[in-house]
Amino acid sequence: MDPQHKKFMNNTRLKAPGTHPMANLNFLQWTGAATGVAGTLLLAVHGPWSKFGFLFYLASNACWIRFGVATKTPGLTVQNLAFLASSLLGVWFWILKPA
Repeated sequence: MDPQHKKFMNNTRLKAPGTHPMANLNFLQWTGAATGVAGTLLLAVHGPWSKFGFLFYLASNACWIRFGVATKTPGLTVQNLAFLASSLLGVWFWILKPA
C-alpha cells in the first residue's frame, strides 16, 4: 500500500471495529445515491406520497455531507449543505406546515 493511501486509511473516522474504512465510504456513497434517486422519483410522480421525497432527500444529503467531510471534498460538502437547506424547506412546506 502506498504511503498516501495508508495515511488516508489511518485518518478516516468512519472506521468501525472489524470493518474496512472504504466499506463505510461505499455505504455512504451508495445510500446517498439511492435515497436521492428515490426522493426524485417520489417527487416526479406528483402523487399522494410525493411529499415524502423530501425525507429521502434529507437522508441523501446527510450521507453526502458525511462522505464529503470524510473524503475532504469541500465542494461536495457545501453543495449538499445547500441541498439540505432546500430539503428542510420542502419538509416544512409539504409535511409540517399547518394548513
